[in-house]
Amino acid sequence: MTSGAGVFRLGCGVLLAVLGWAVGLWPPAAEAQVYRCRDQSGILLMTDDPSKFPPGCRPVEDPLEGAGALSVAPTLDESEMPAAEAEELARREQAARAERRALIETWKGRAQELAGAYQAAVTRRNQAYNRWSYSSREVVRQSLEEMAQARAGKEKLLEEMAQVFVPAHERAEVDDILQAIPSY
Repeated sequence: MTSGAGVFRLGCGVLLAVLGWAVGLWPPAAEAQVYRCRDQSGILLMTDDPSKFPPGCRPVEDPLEGAGALSVAPTLDESEMPAAEAEELARREQAARAERRALIETWKGRAQELAGAYQAAVTRRNQAYNRWSYSSREVVRQSLEEMAQARAGKEKLLEEMAQVFVPAHERAEVDDILQAIPSY
């Protein structure tokens, strides 16, 4: 029994020595400077970056003045953003919306062109079937190629639309136009 207890004490001693050595190597915690101020409504705000304080904030020098109450200085939201930055942001957002609207109108136009080309090819094919002659075979072949091109154009257009956010009602309009082209 004594040999087991001795080994245990030796192991604990080694463990304590290793822990003491590791704690001695641990870097000391750096203390950050804390800035305090009271806003216009009297709320104490504290931060490590005084530029985050709102305008009109009065500095507080006594660290015990605000003991027990901790507030964090809020960052500027869009309503507190300087007017020039807010105007620039609004202008960029408006330009992006206009660009997206133009892109959607382009897609609608392409969808109408594809649907029209597909329907014209179907009509030519059906007319060639109705008045069958030797030359009708070439018309049918060309019509089938045009129909296949319209289907491929539809798939490409749908892939493009999948890459960009399109509002549901706009997507439904394009989908309604493209329904004239069946997918095989």
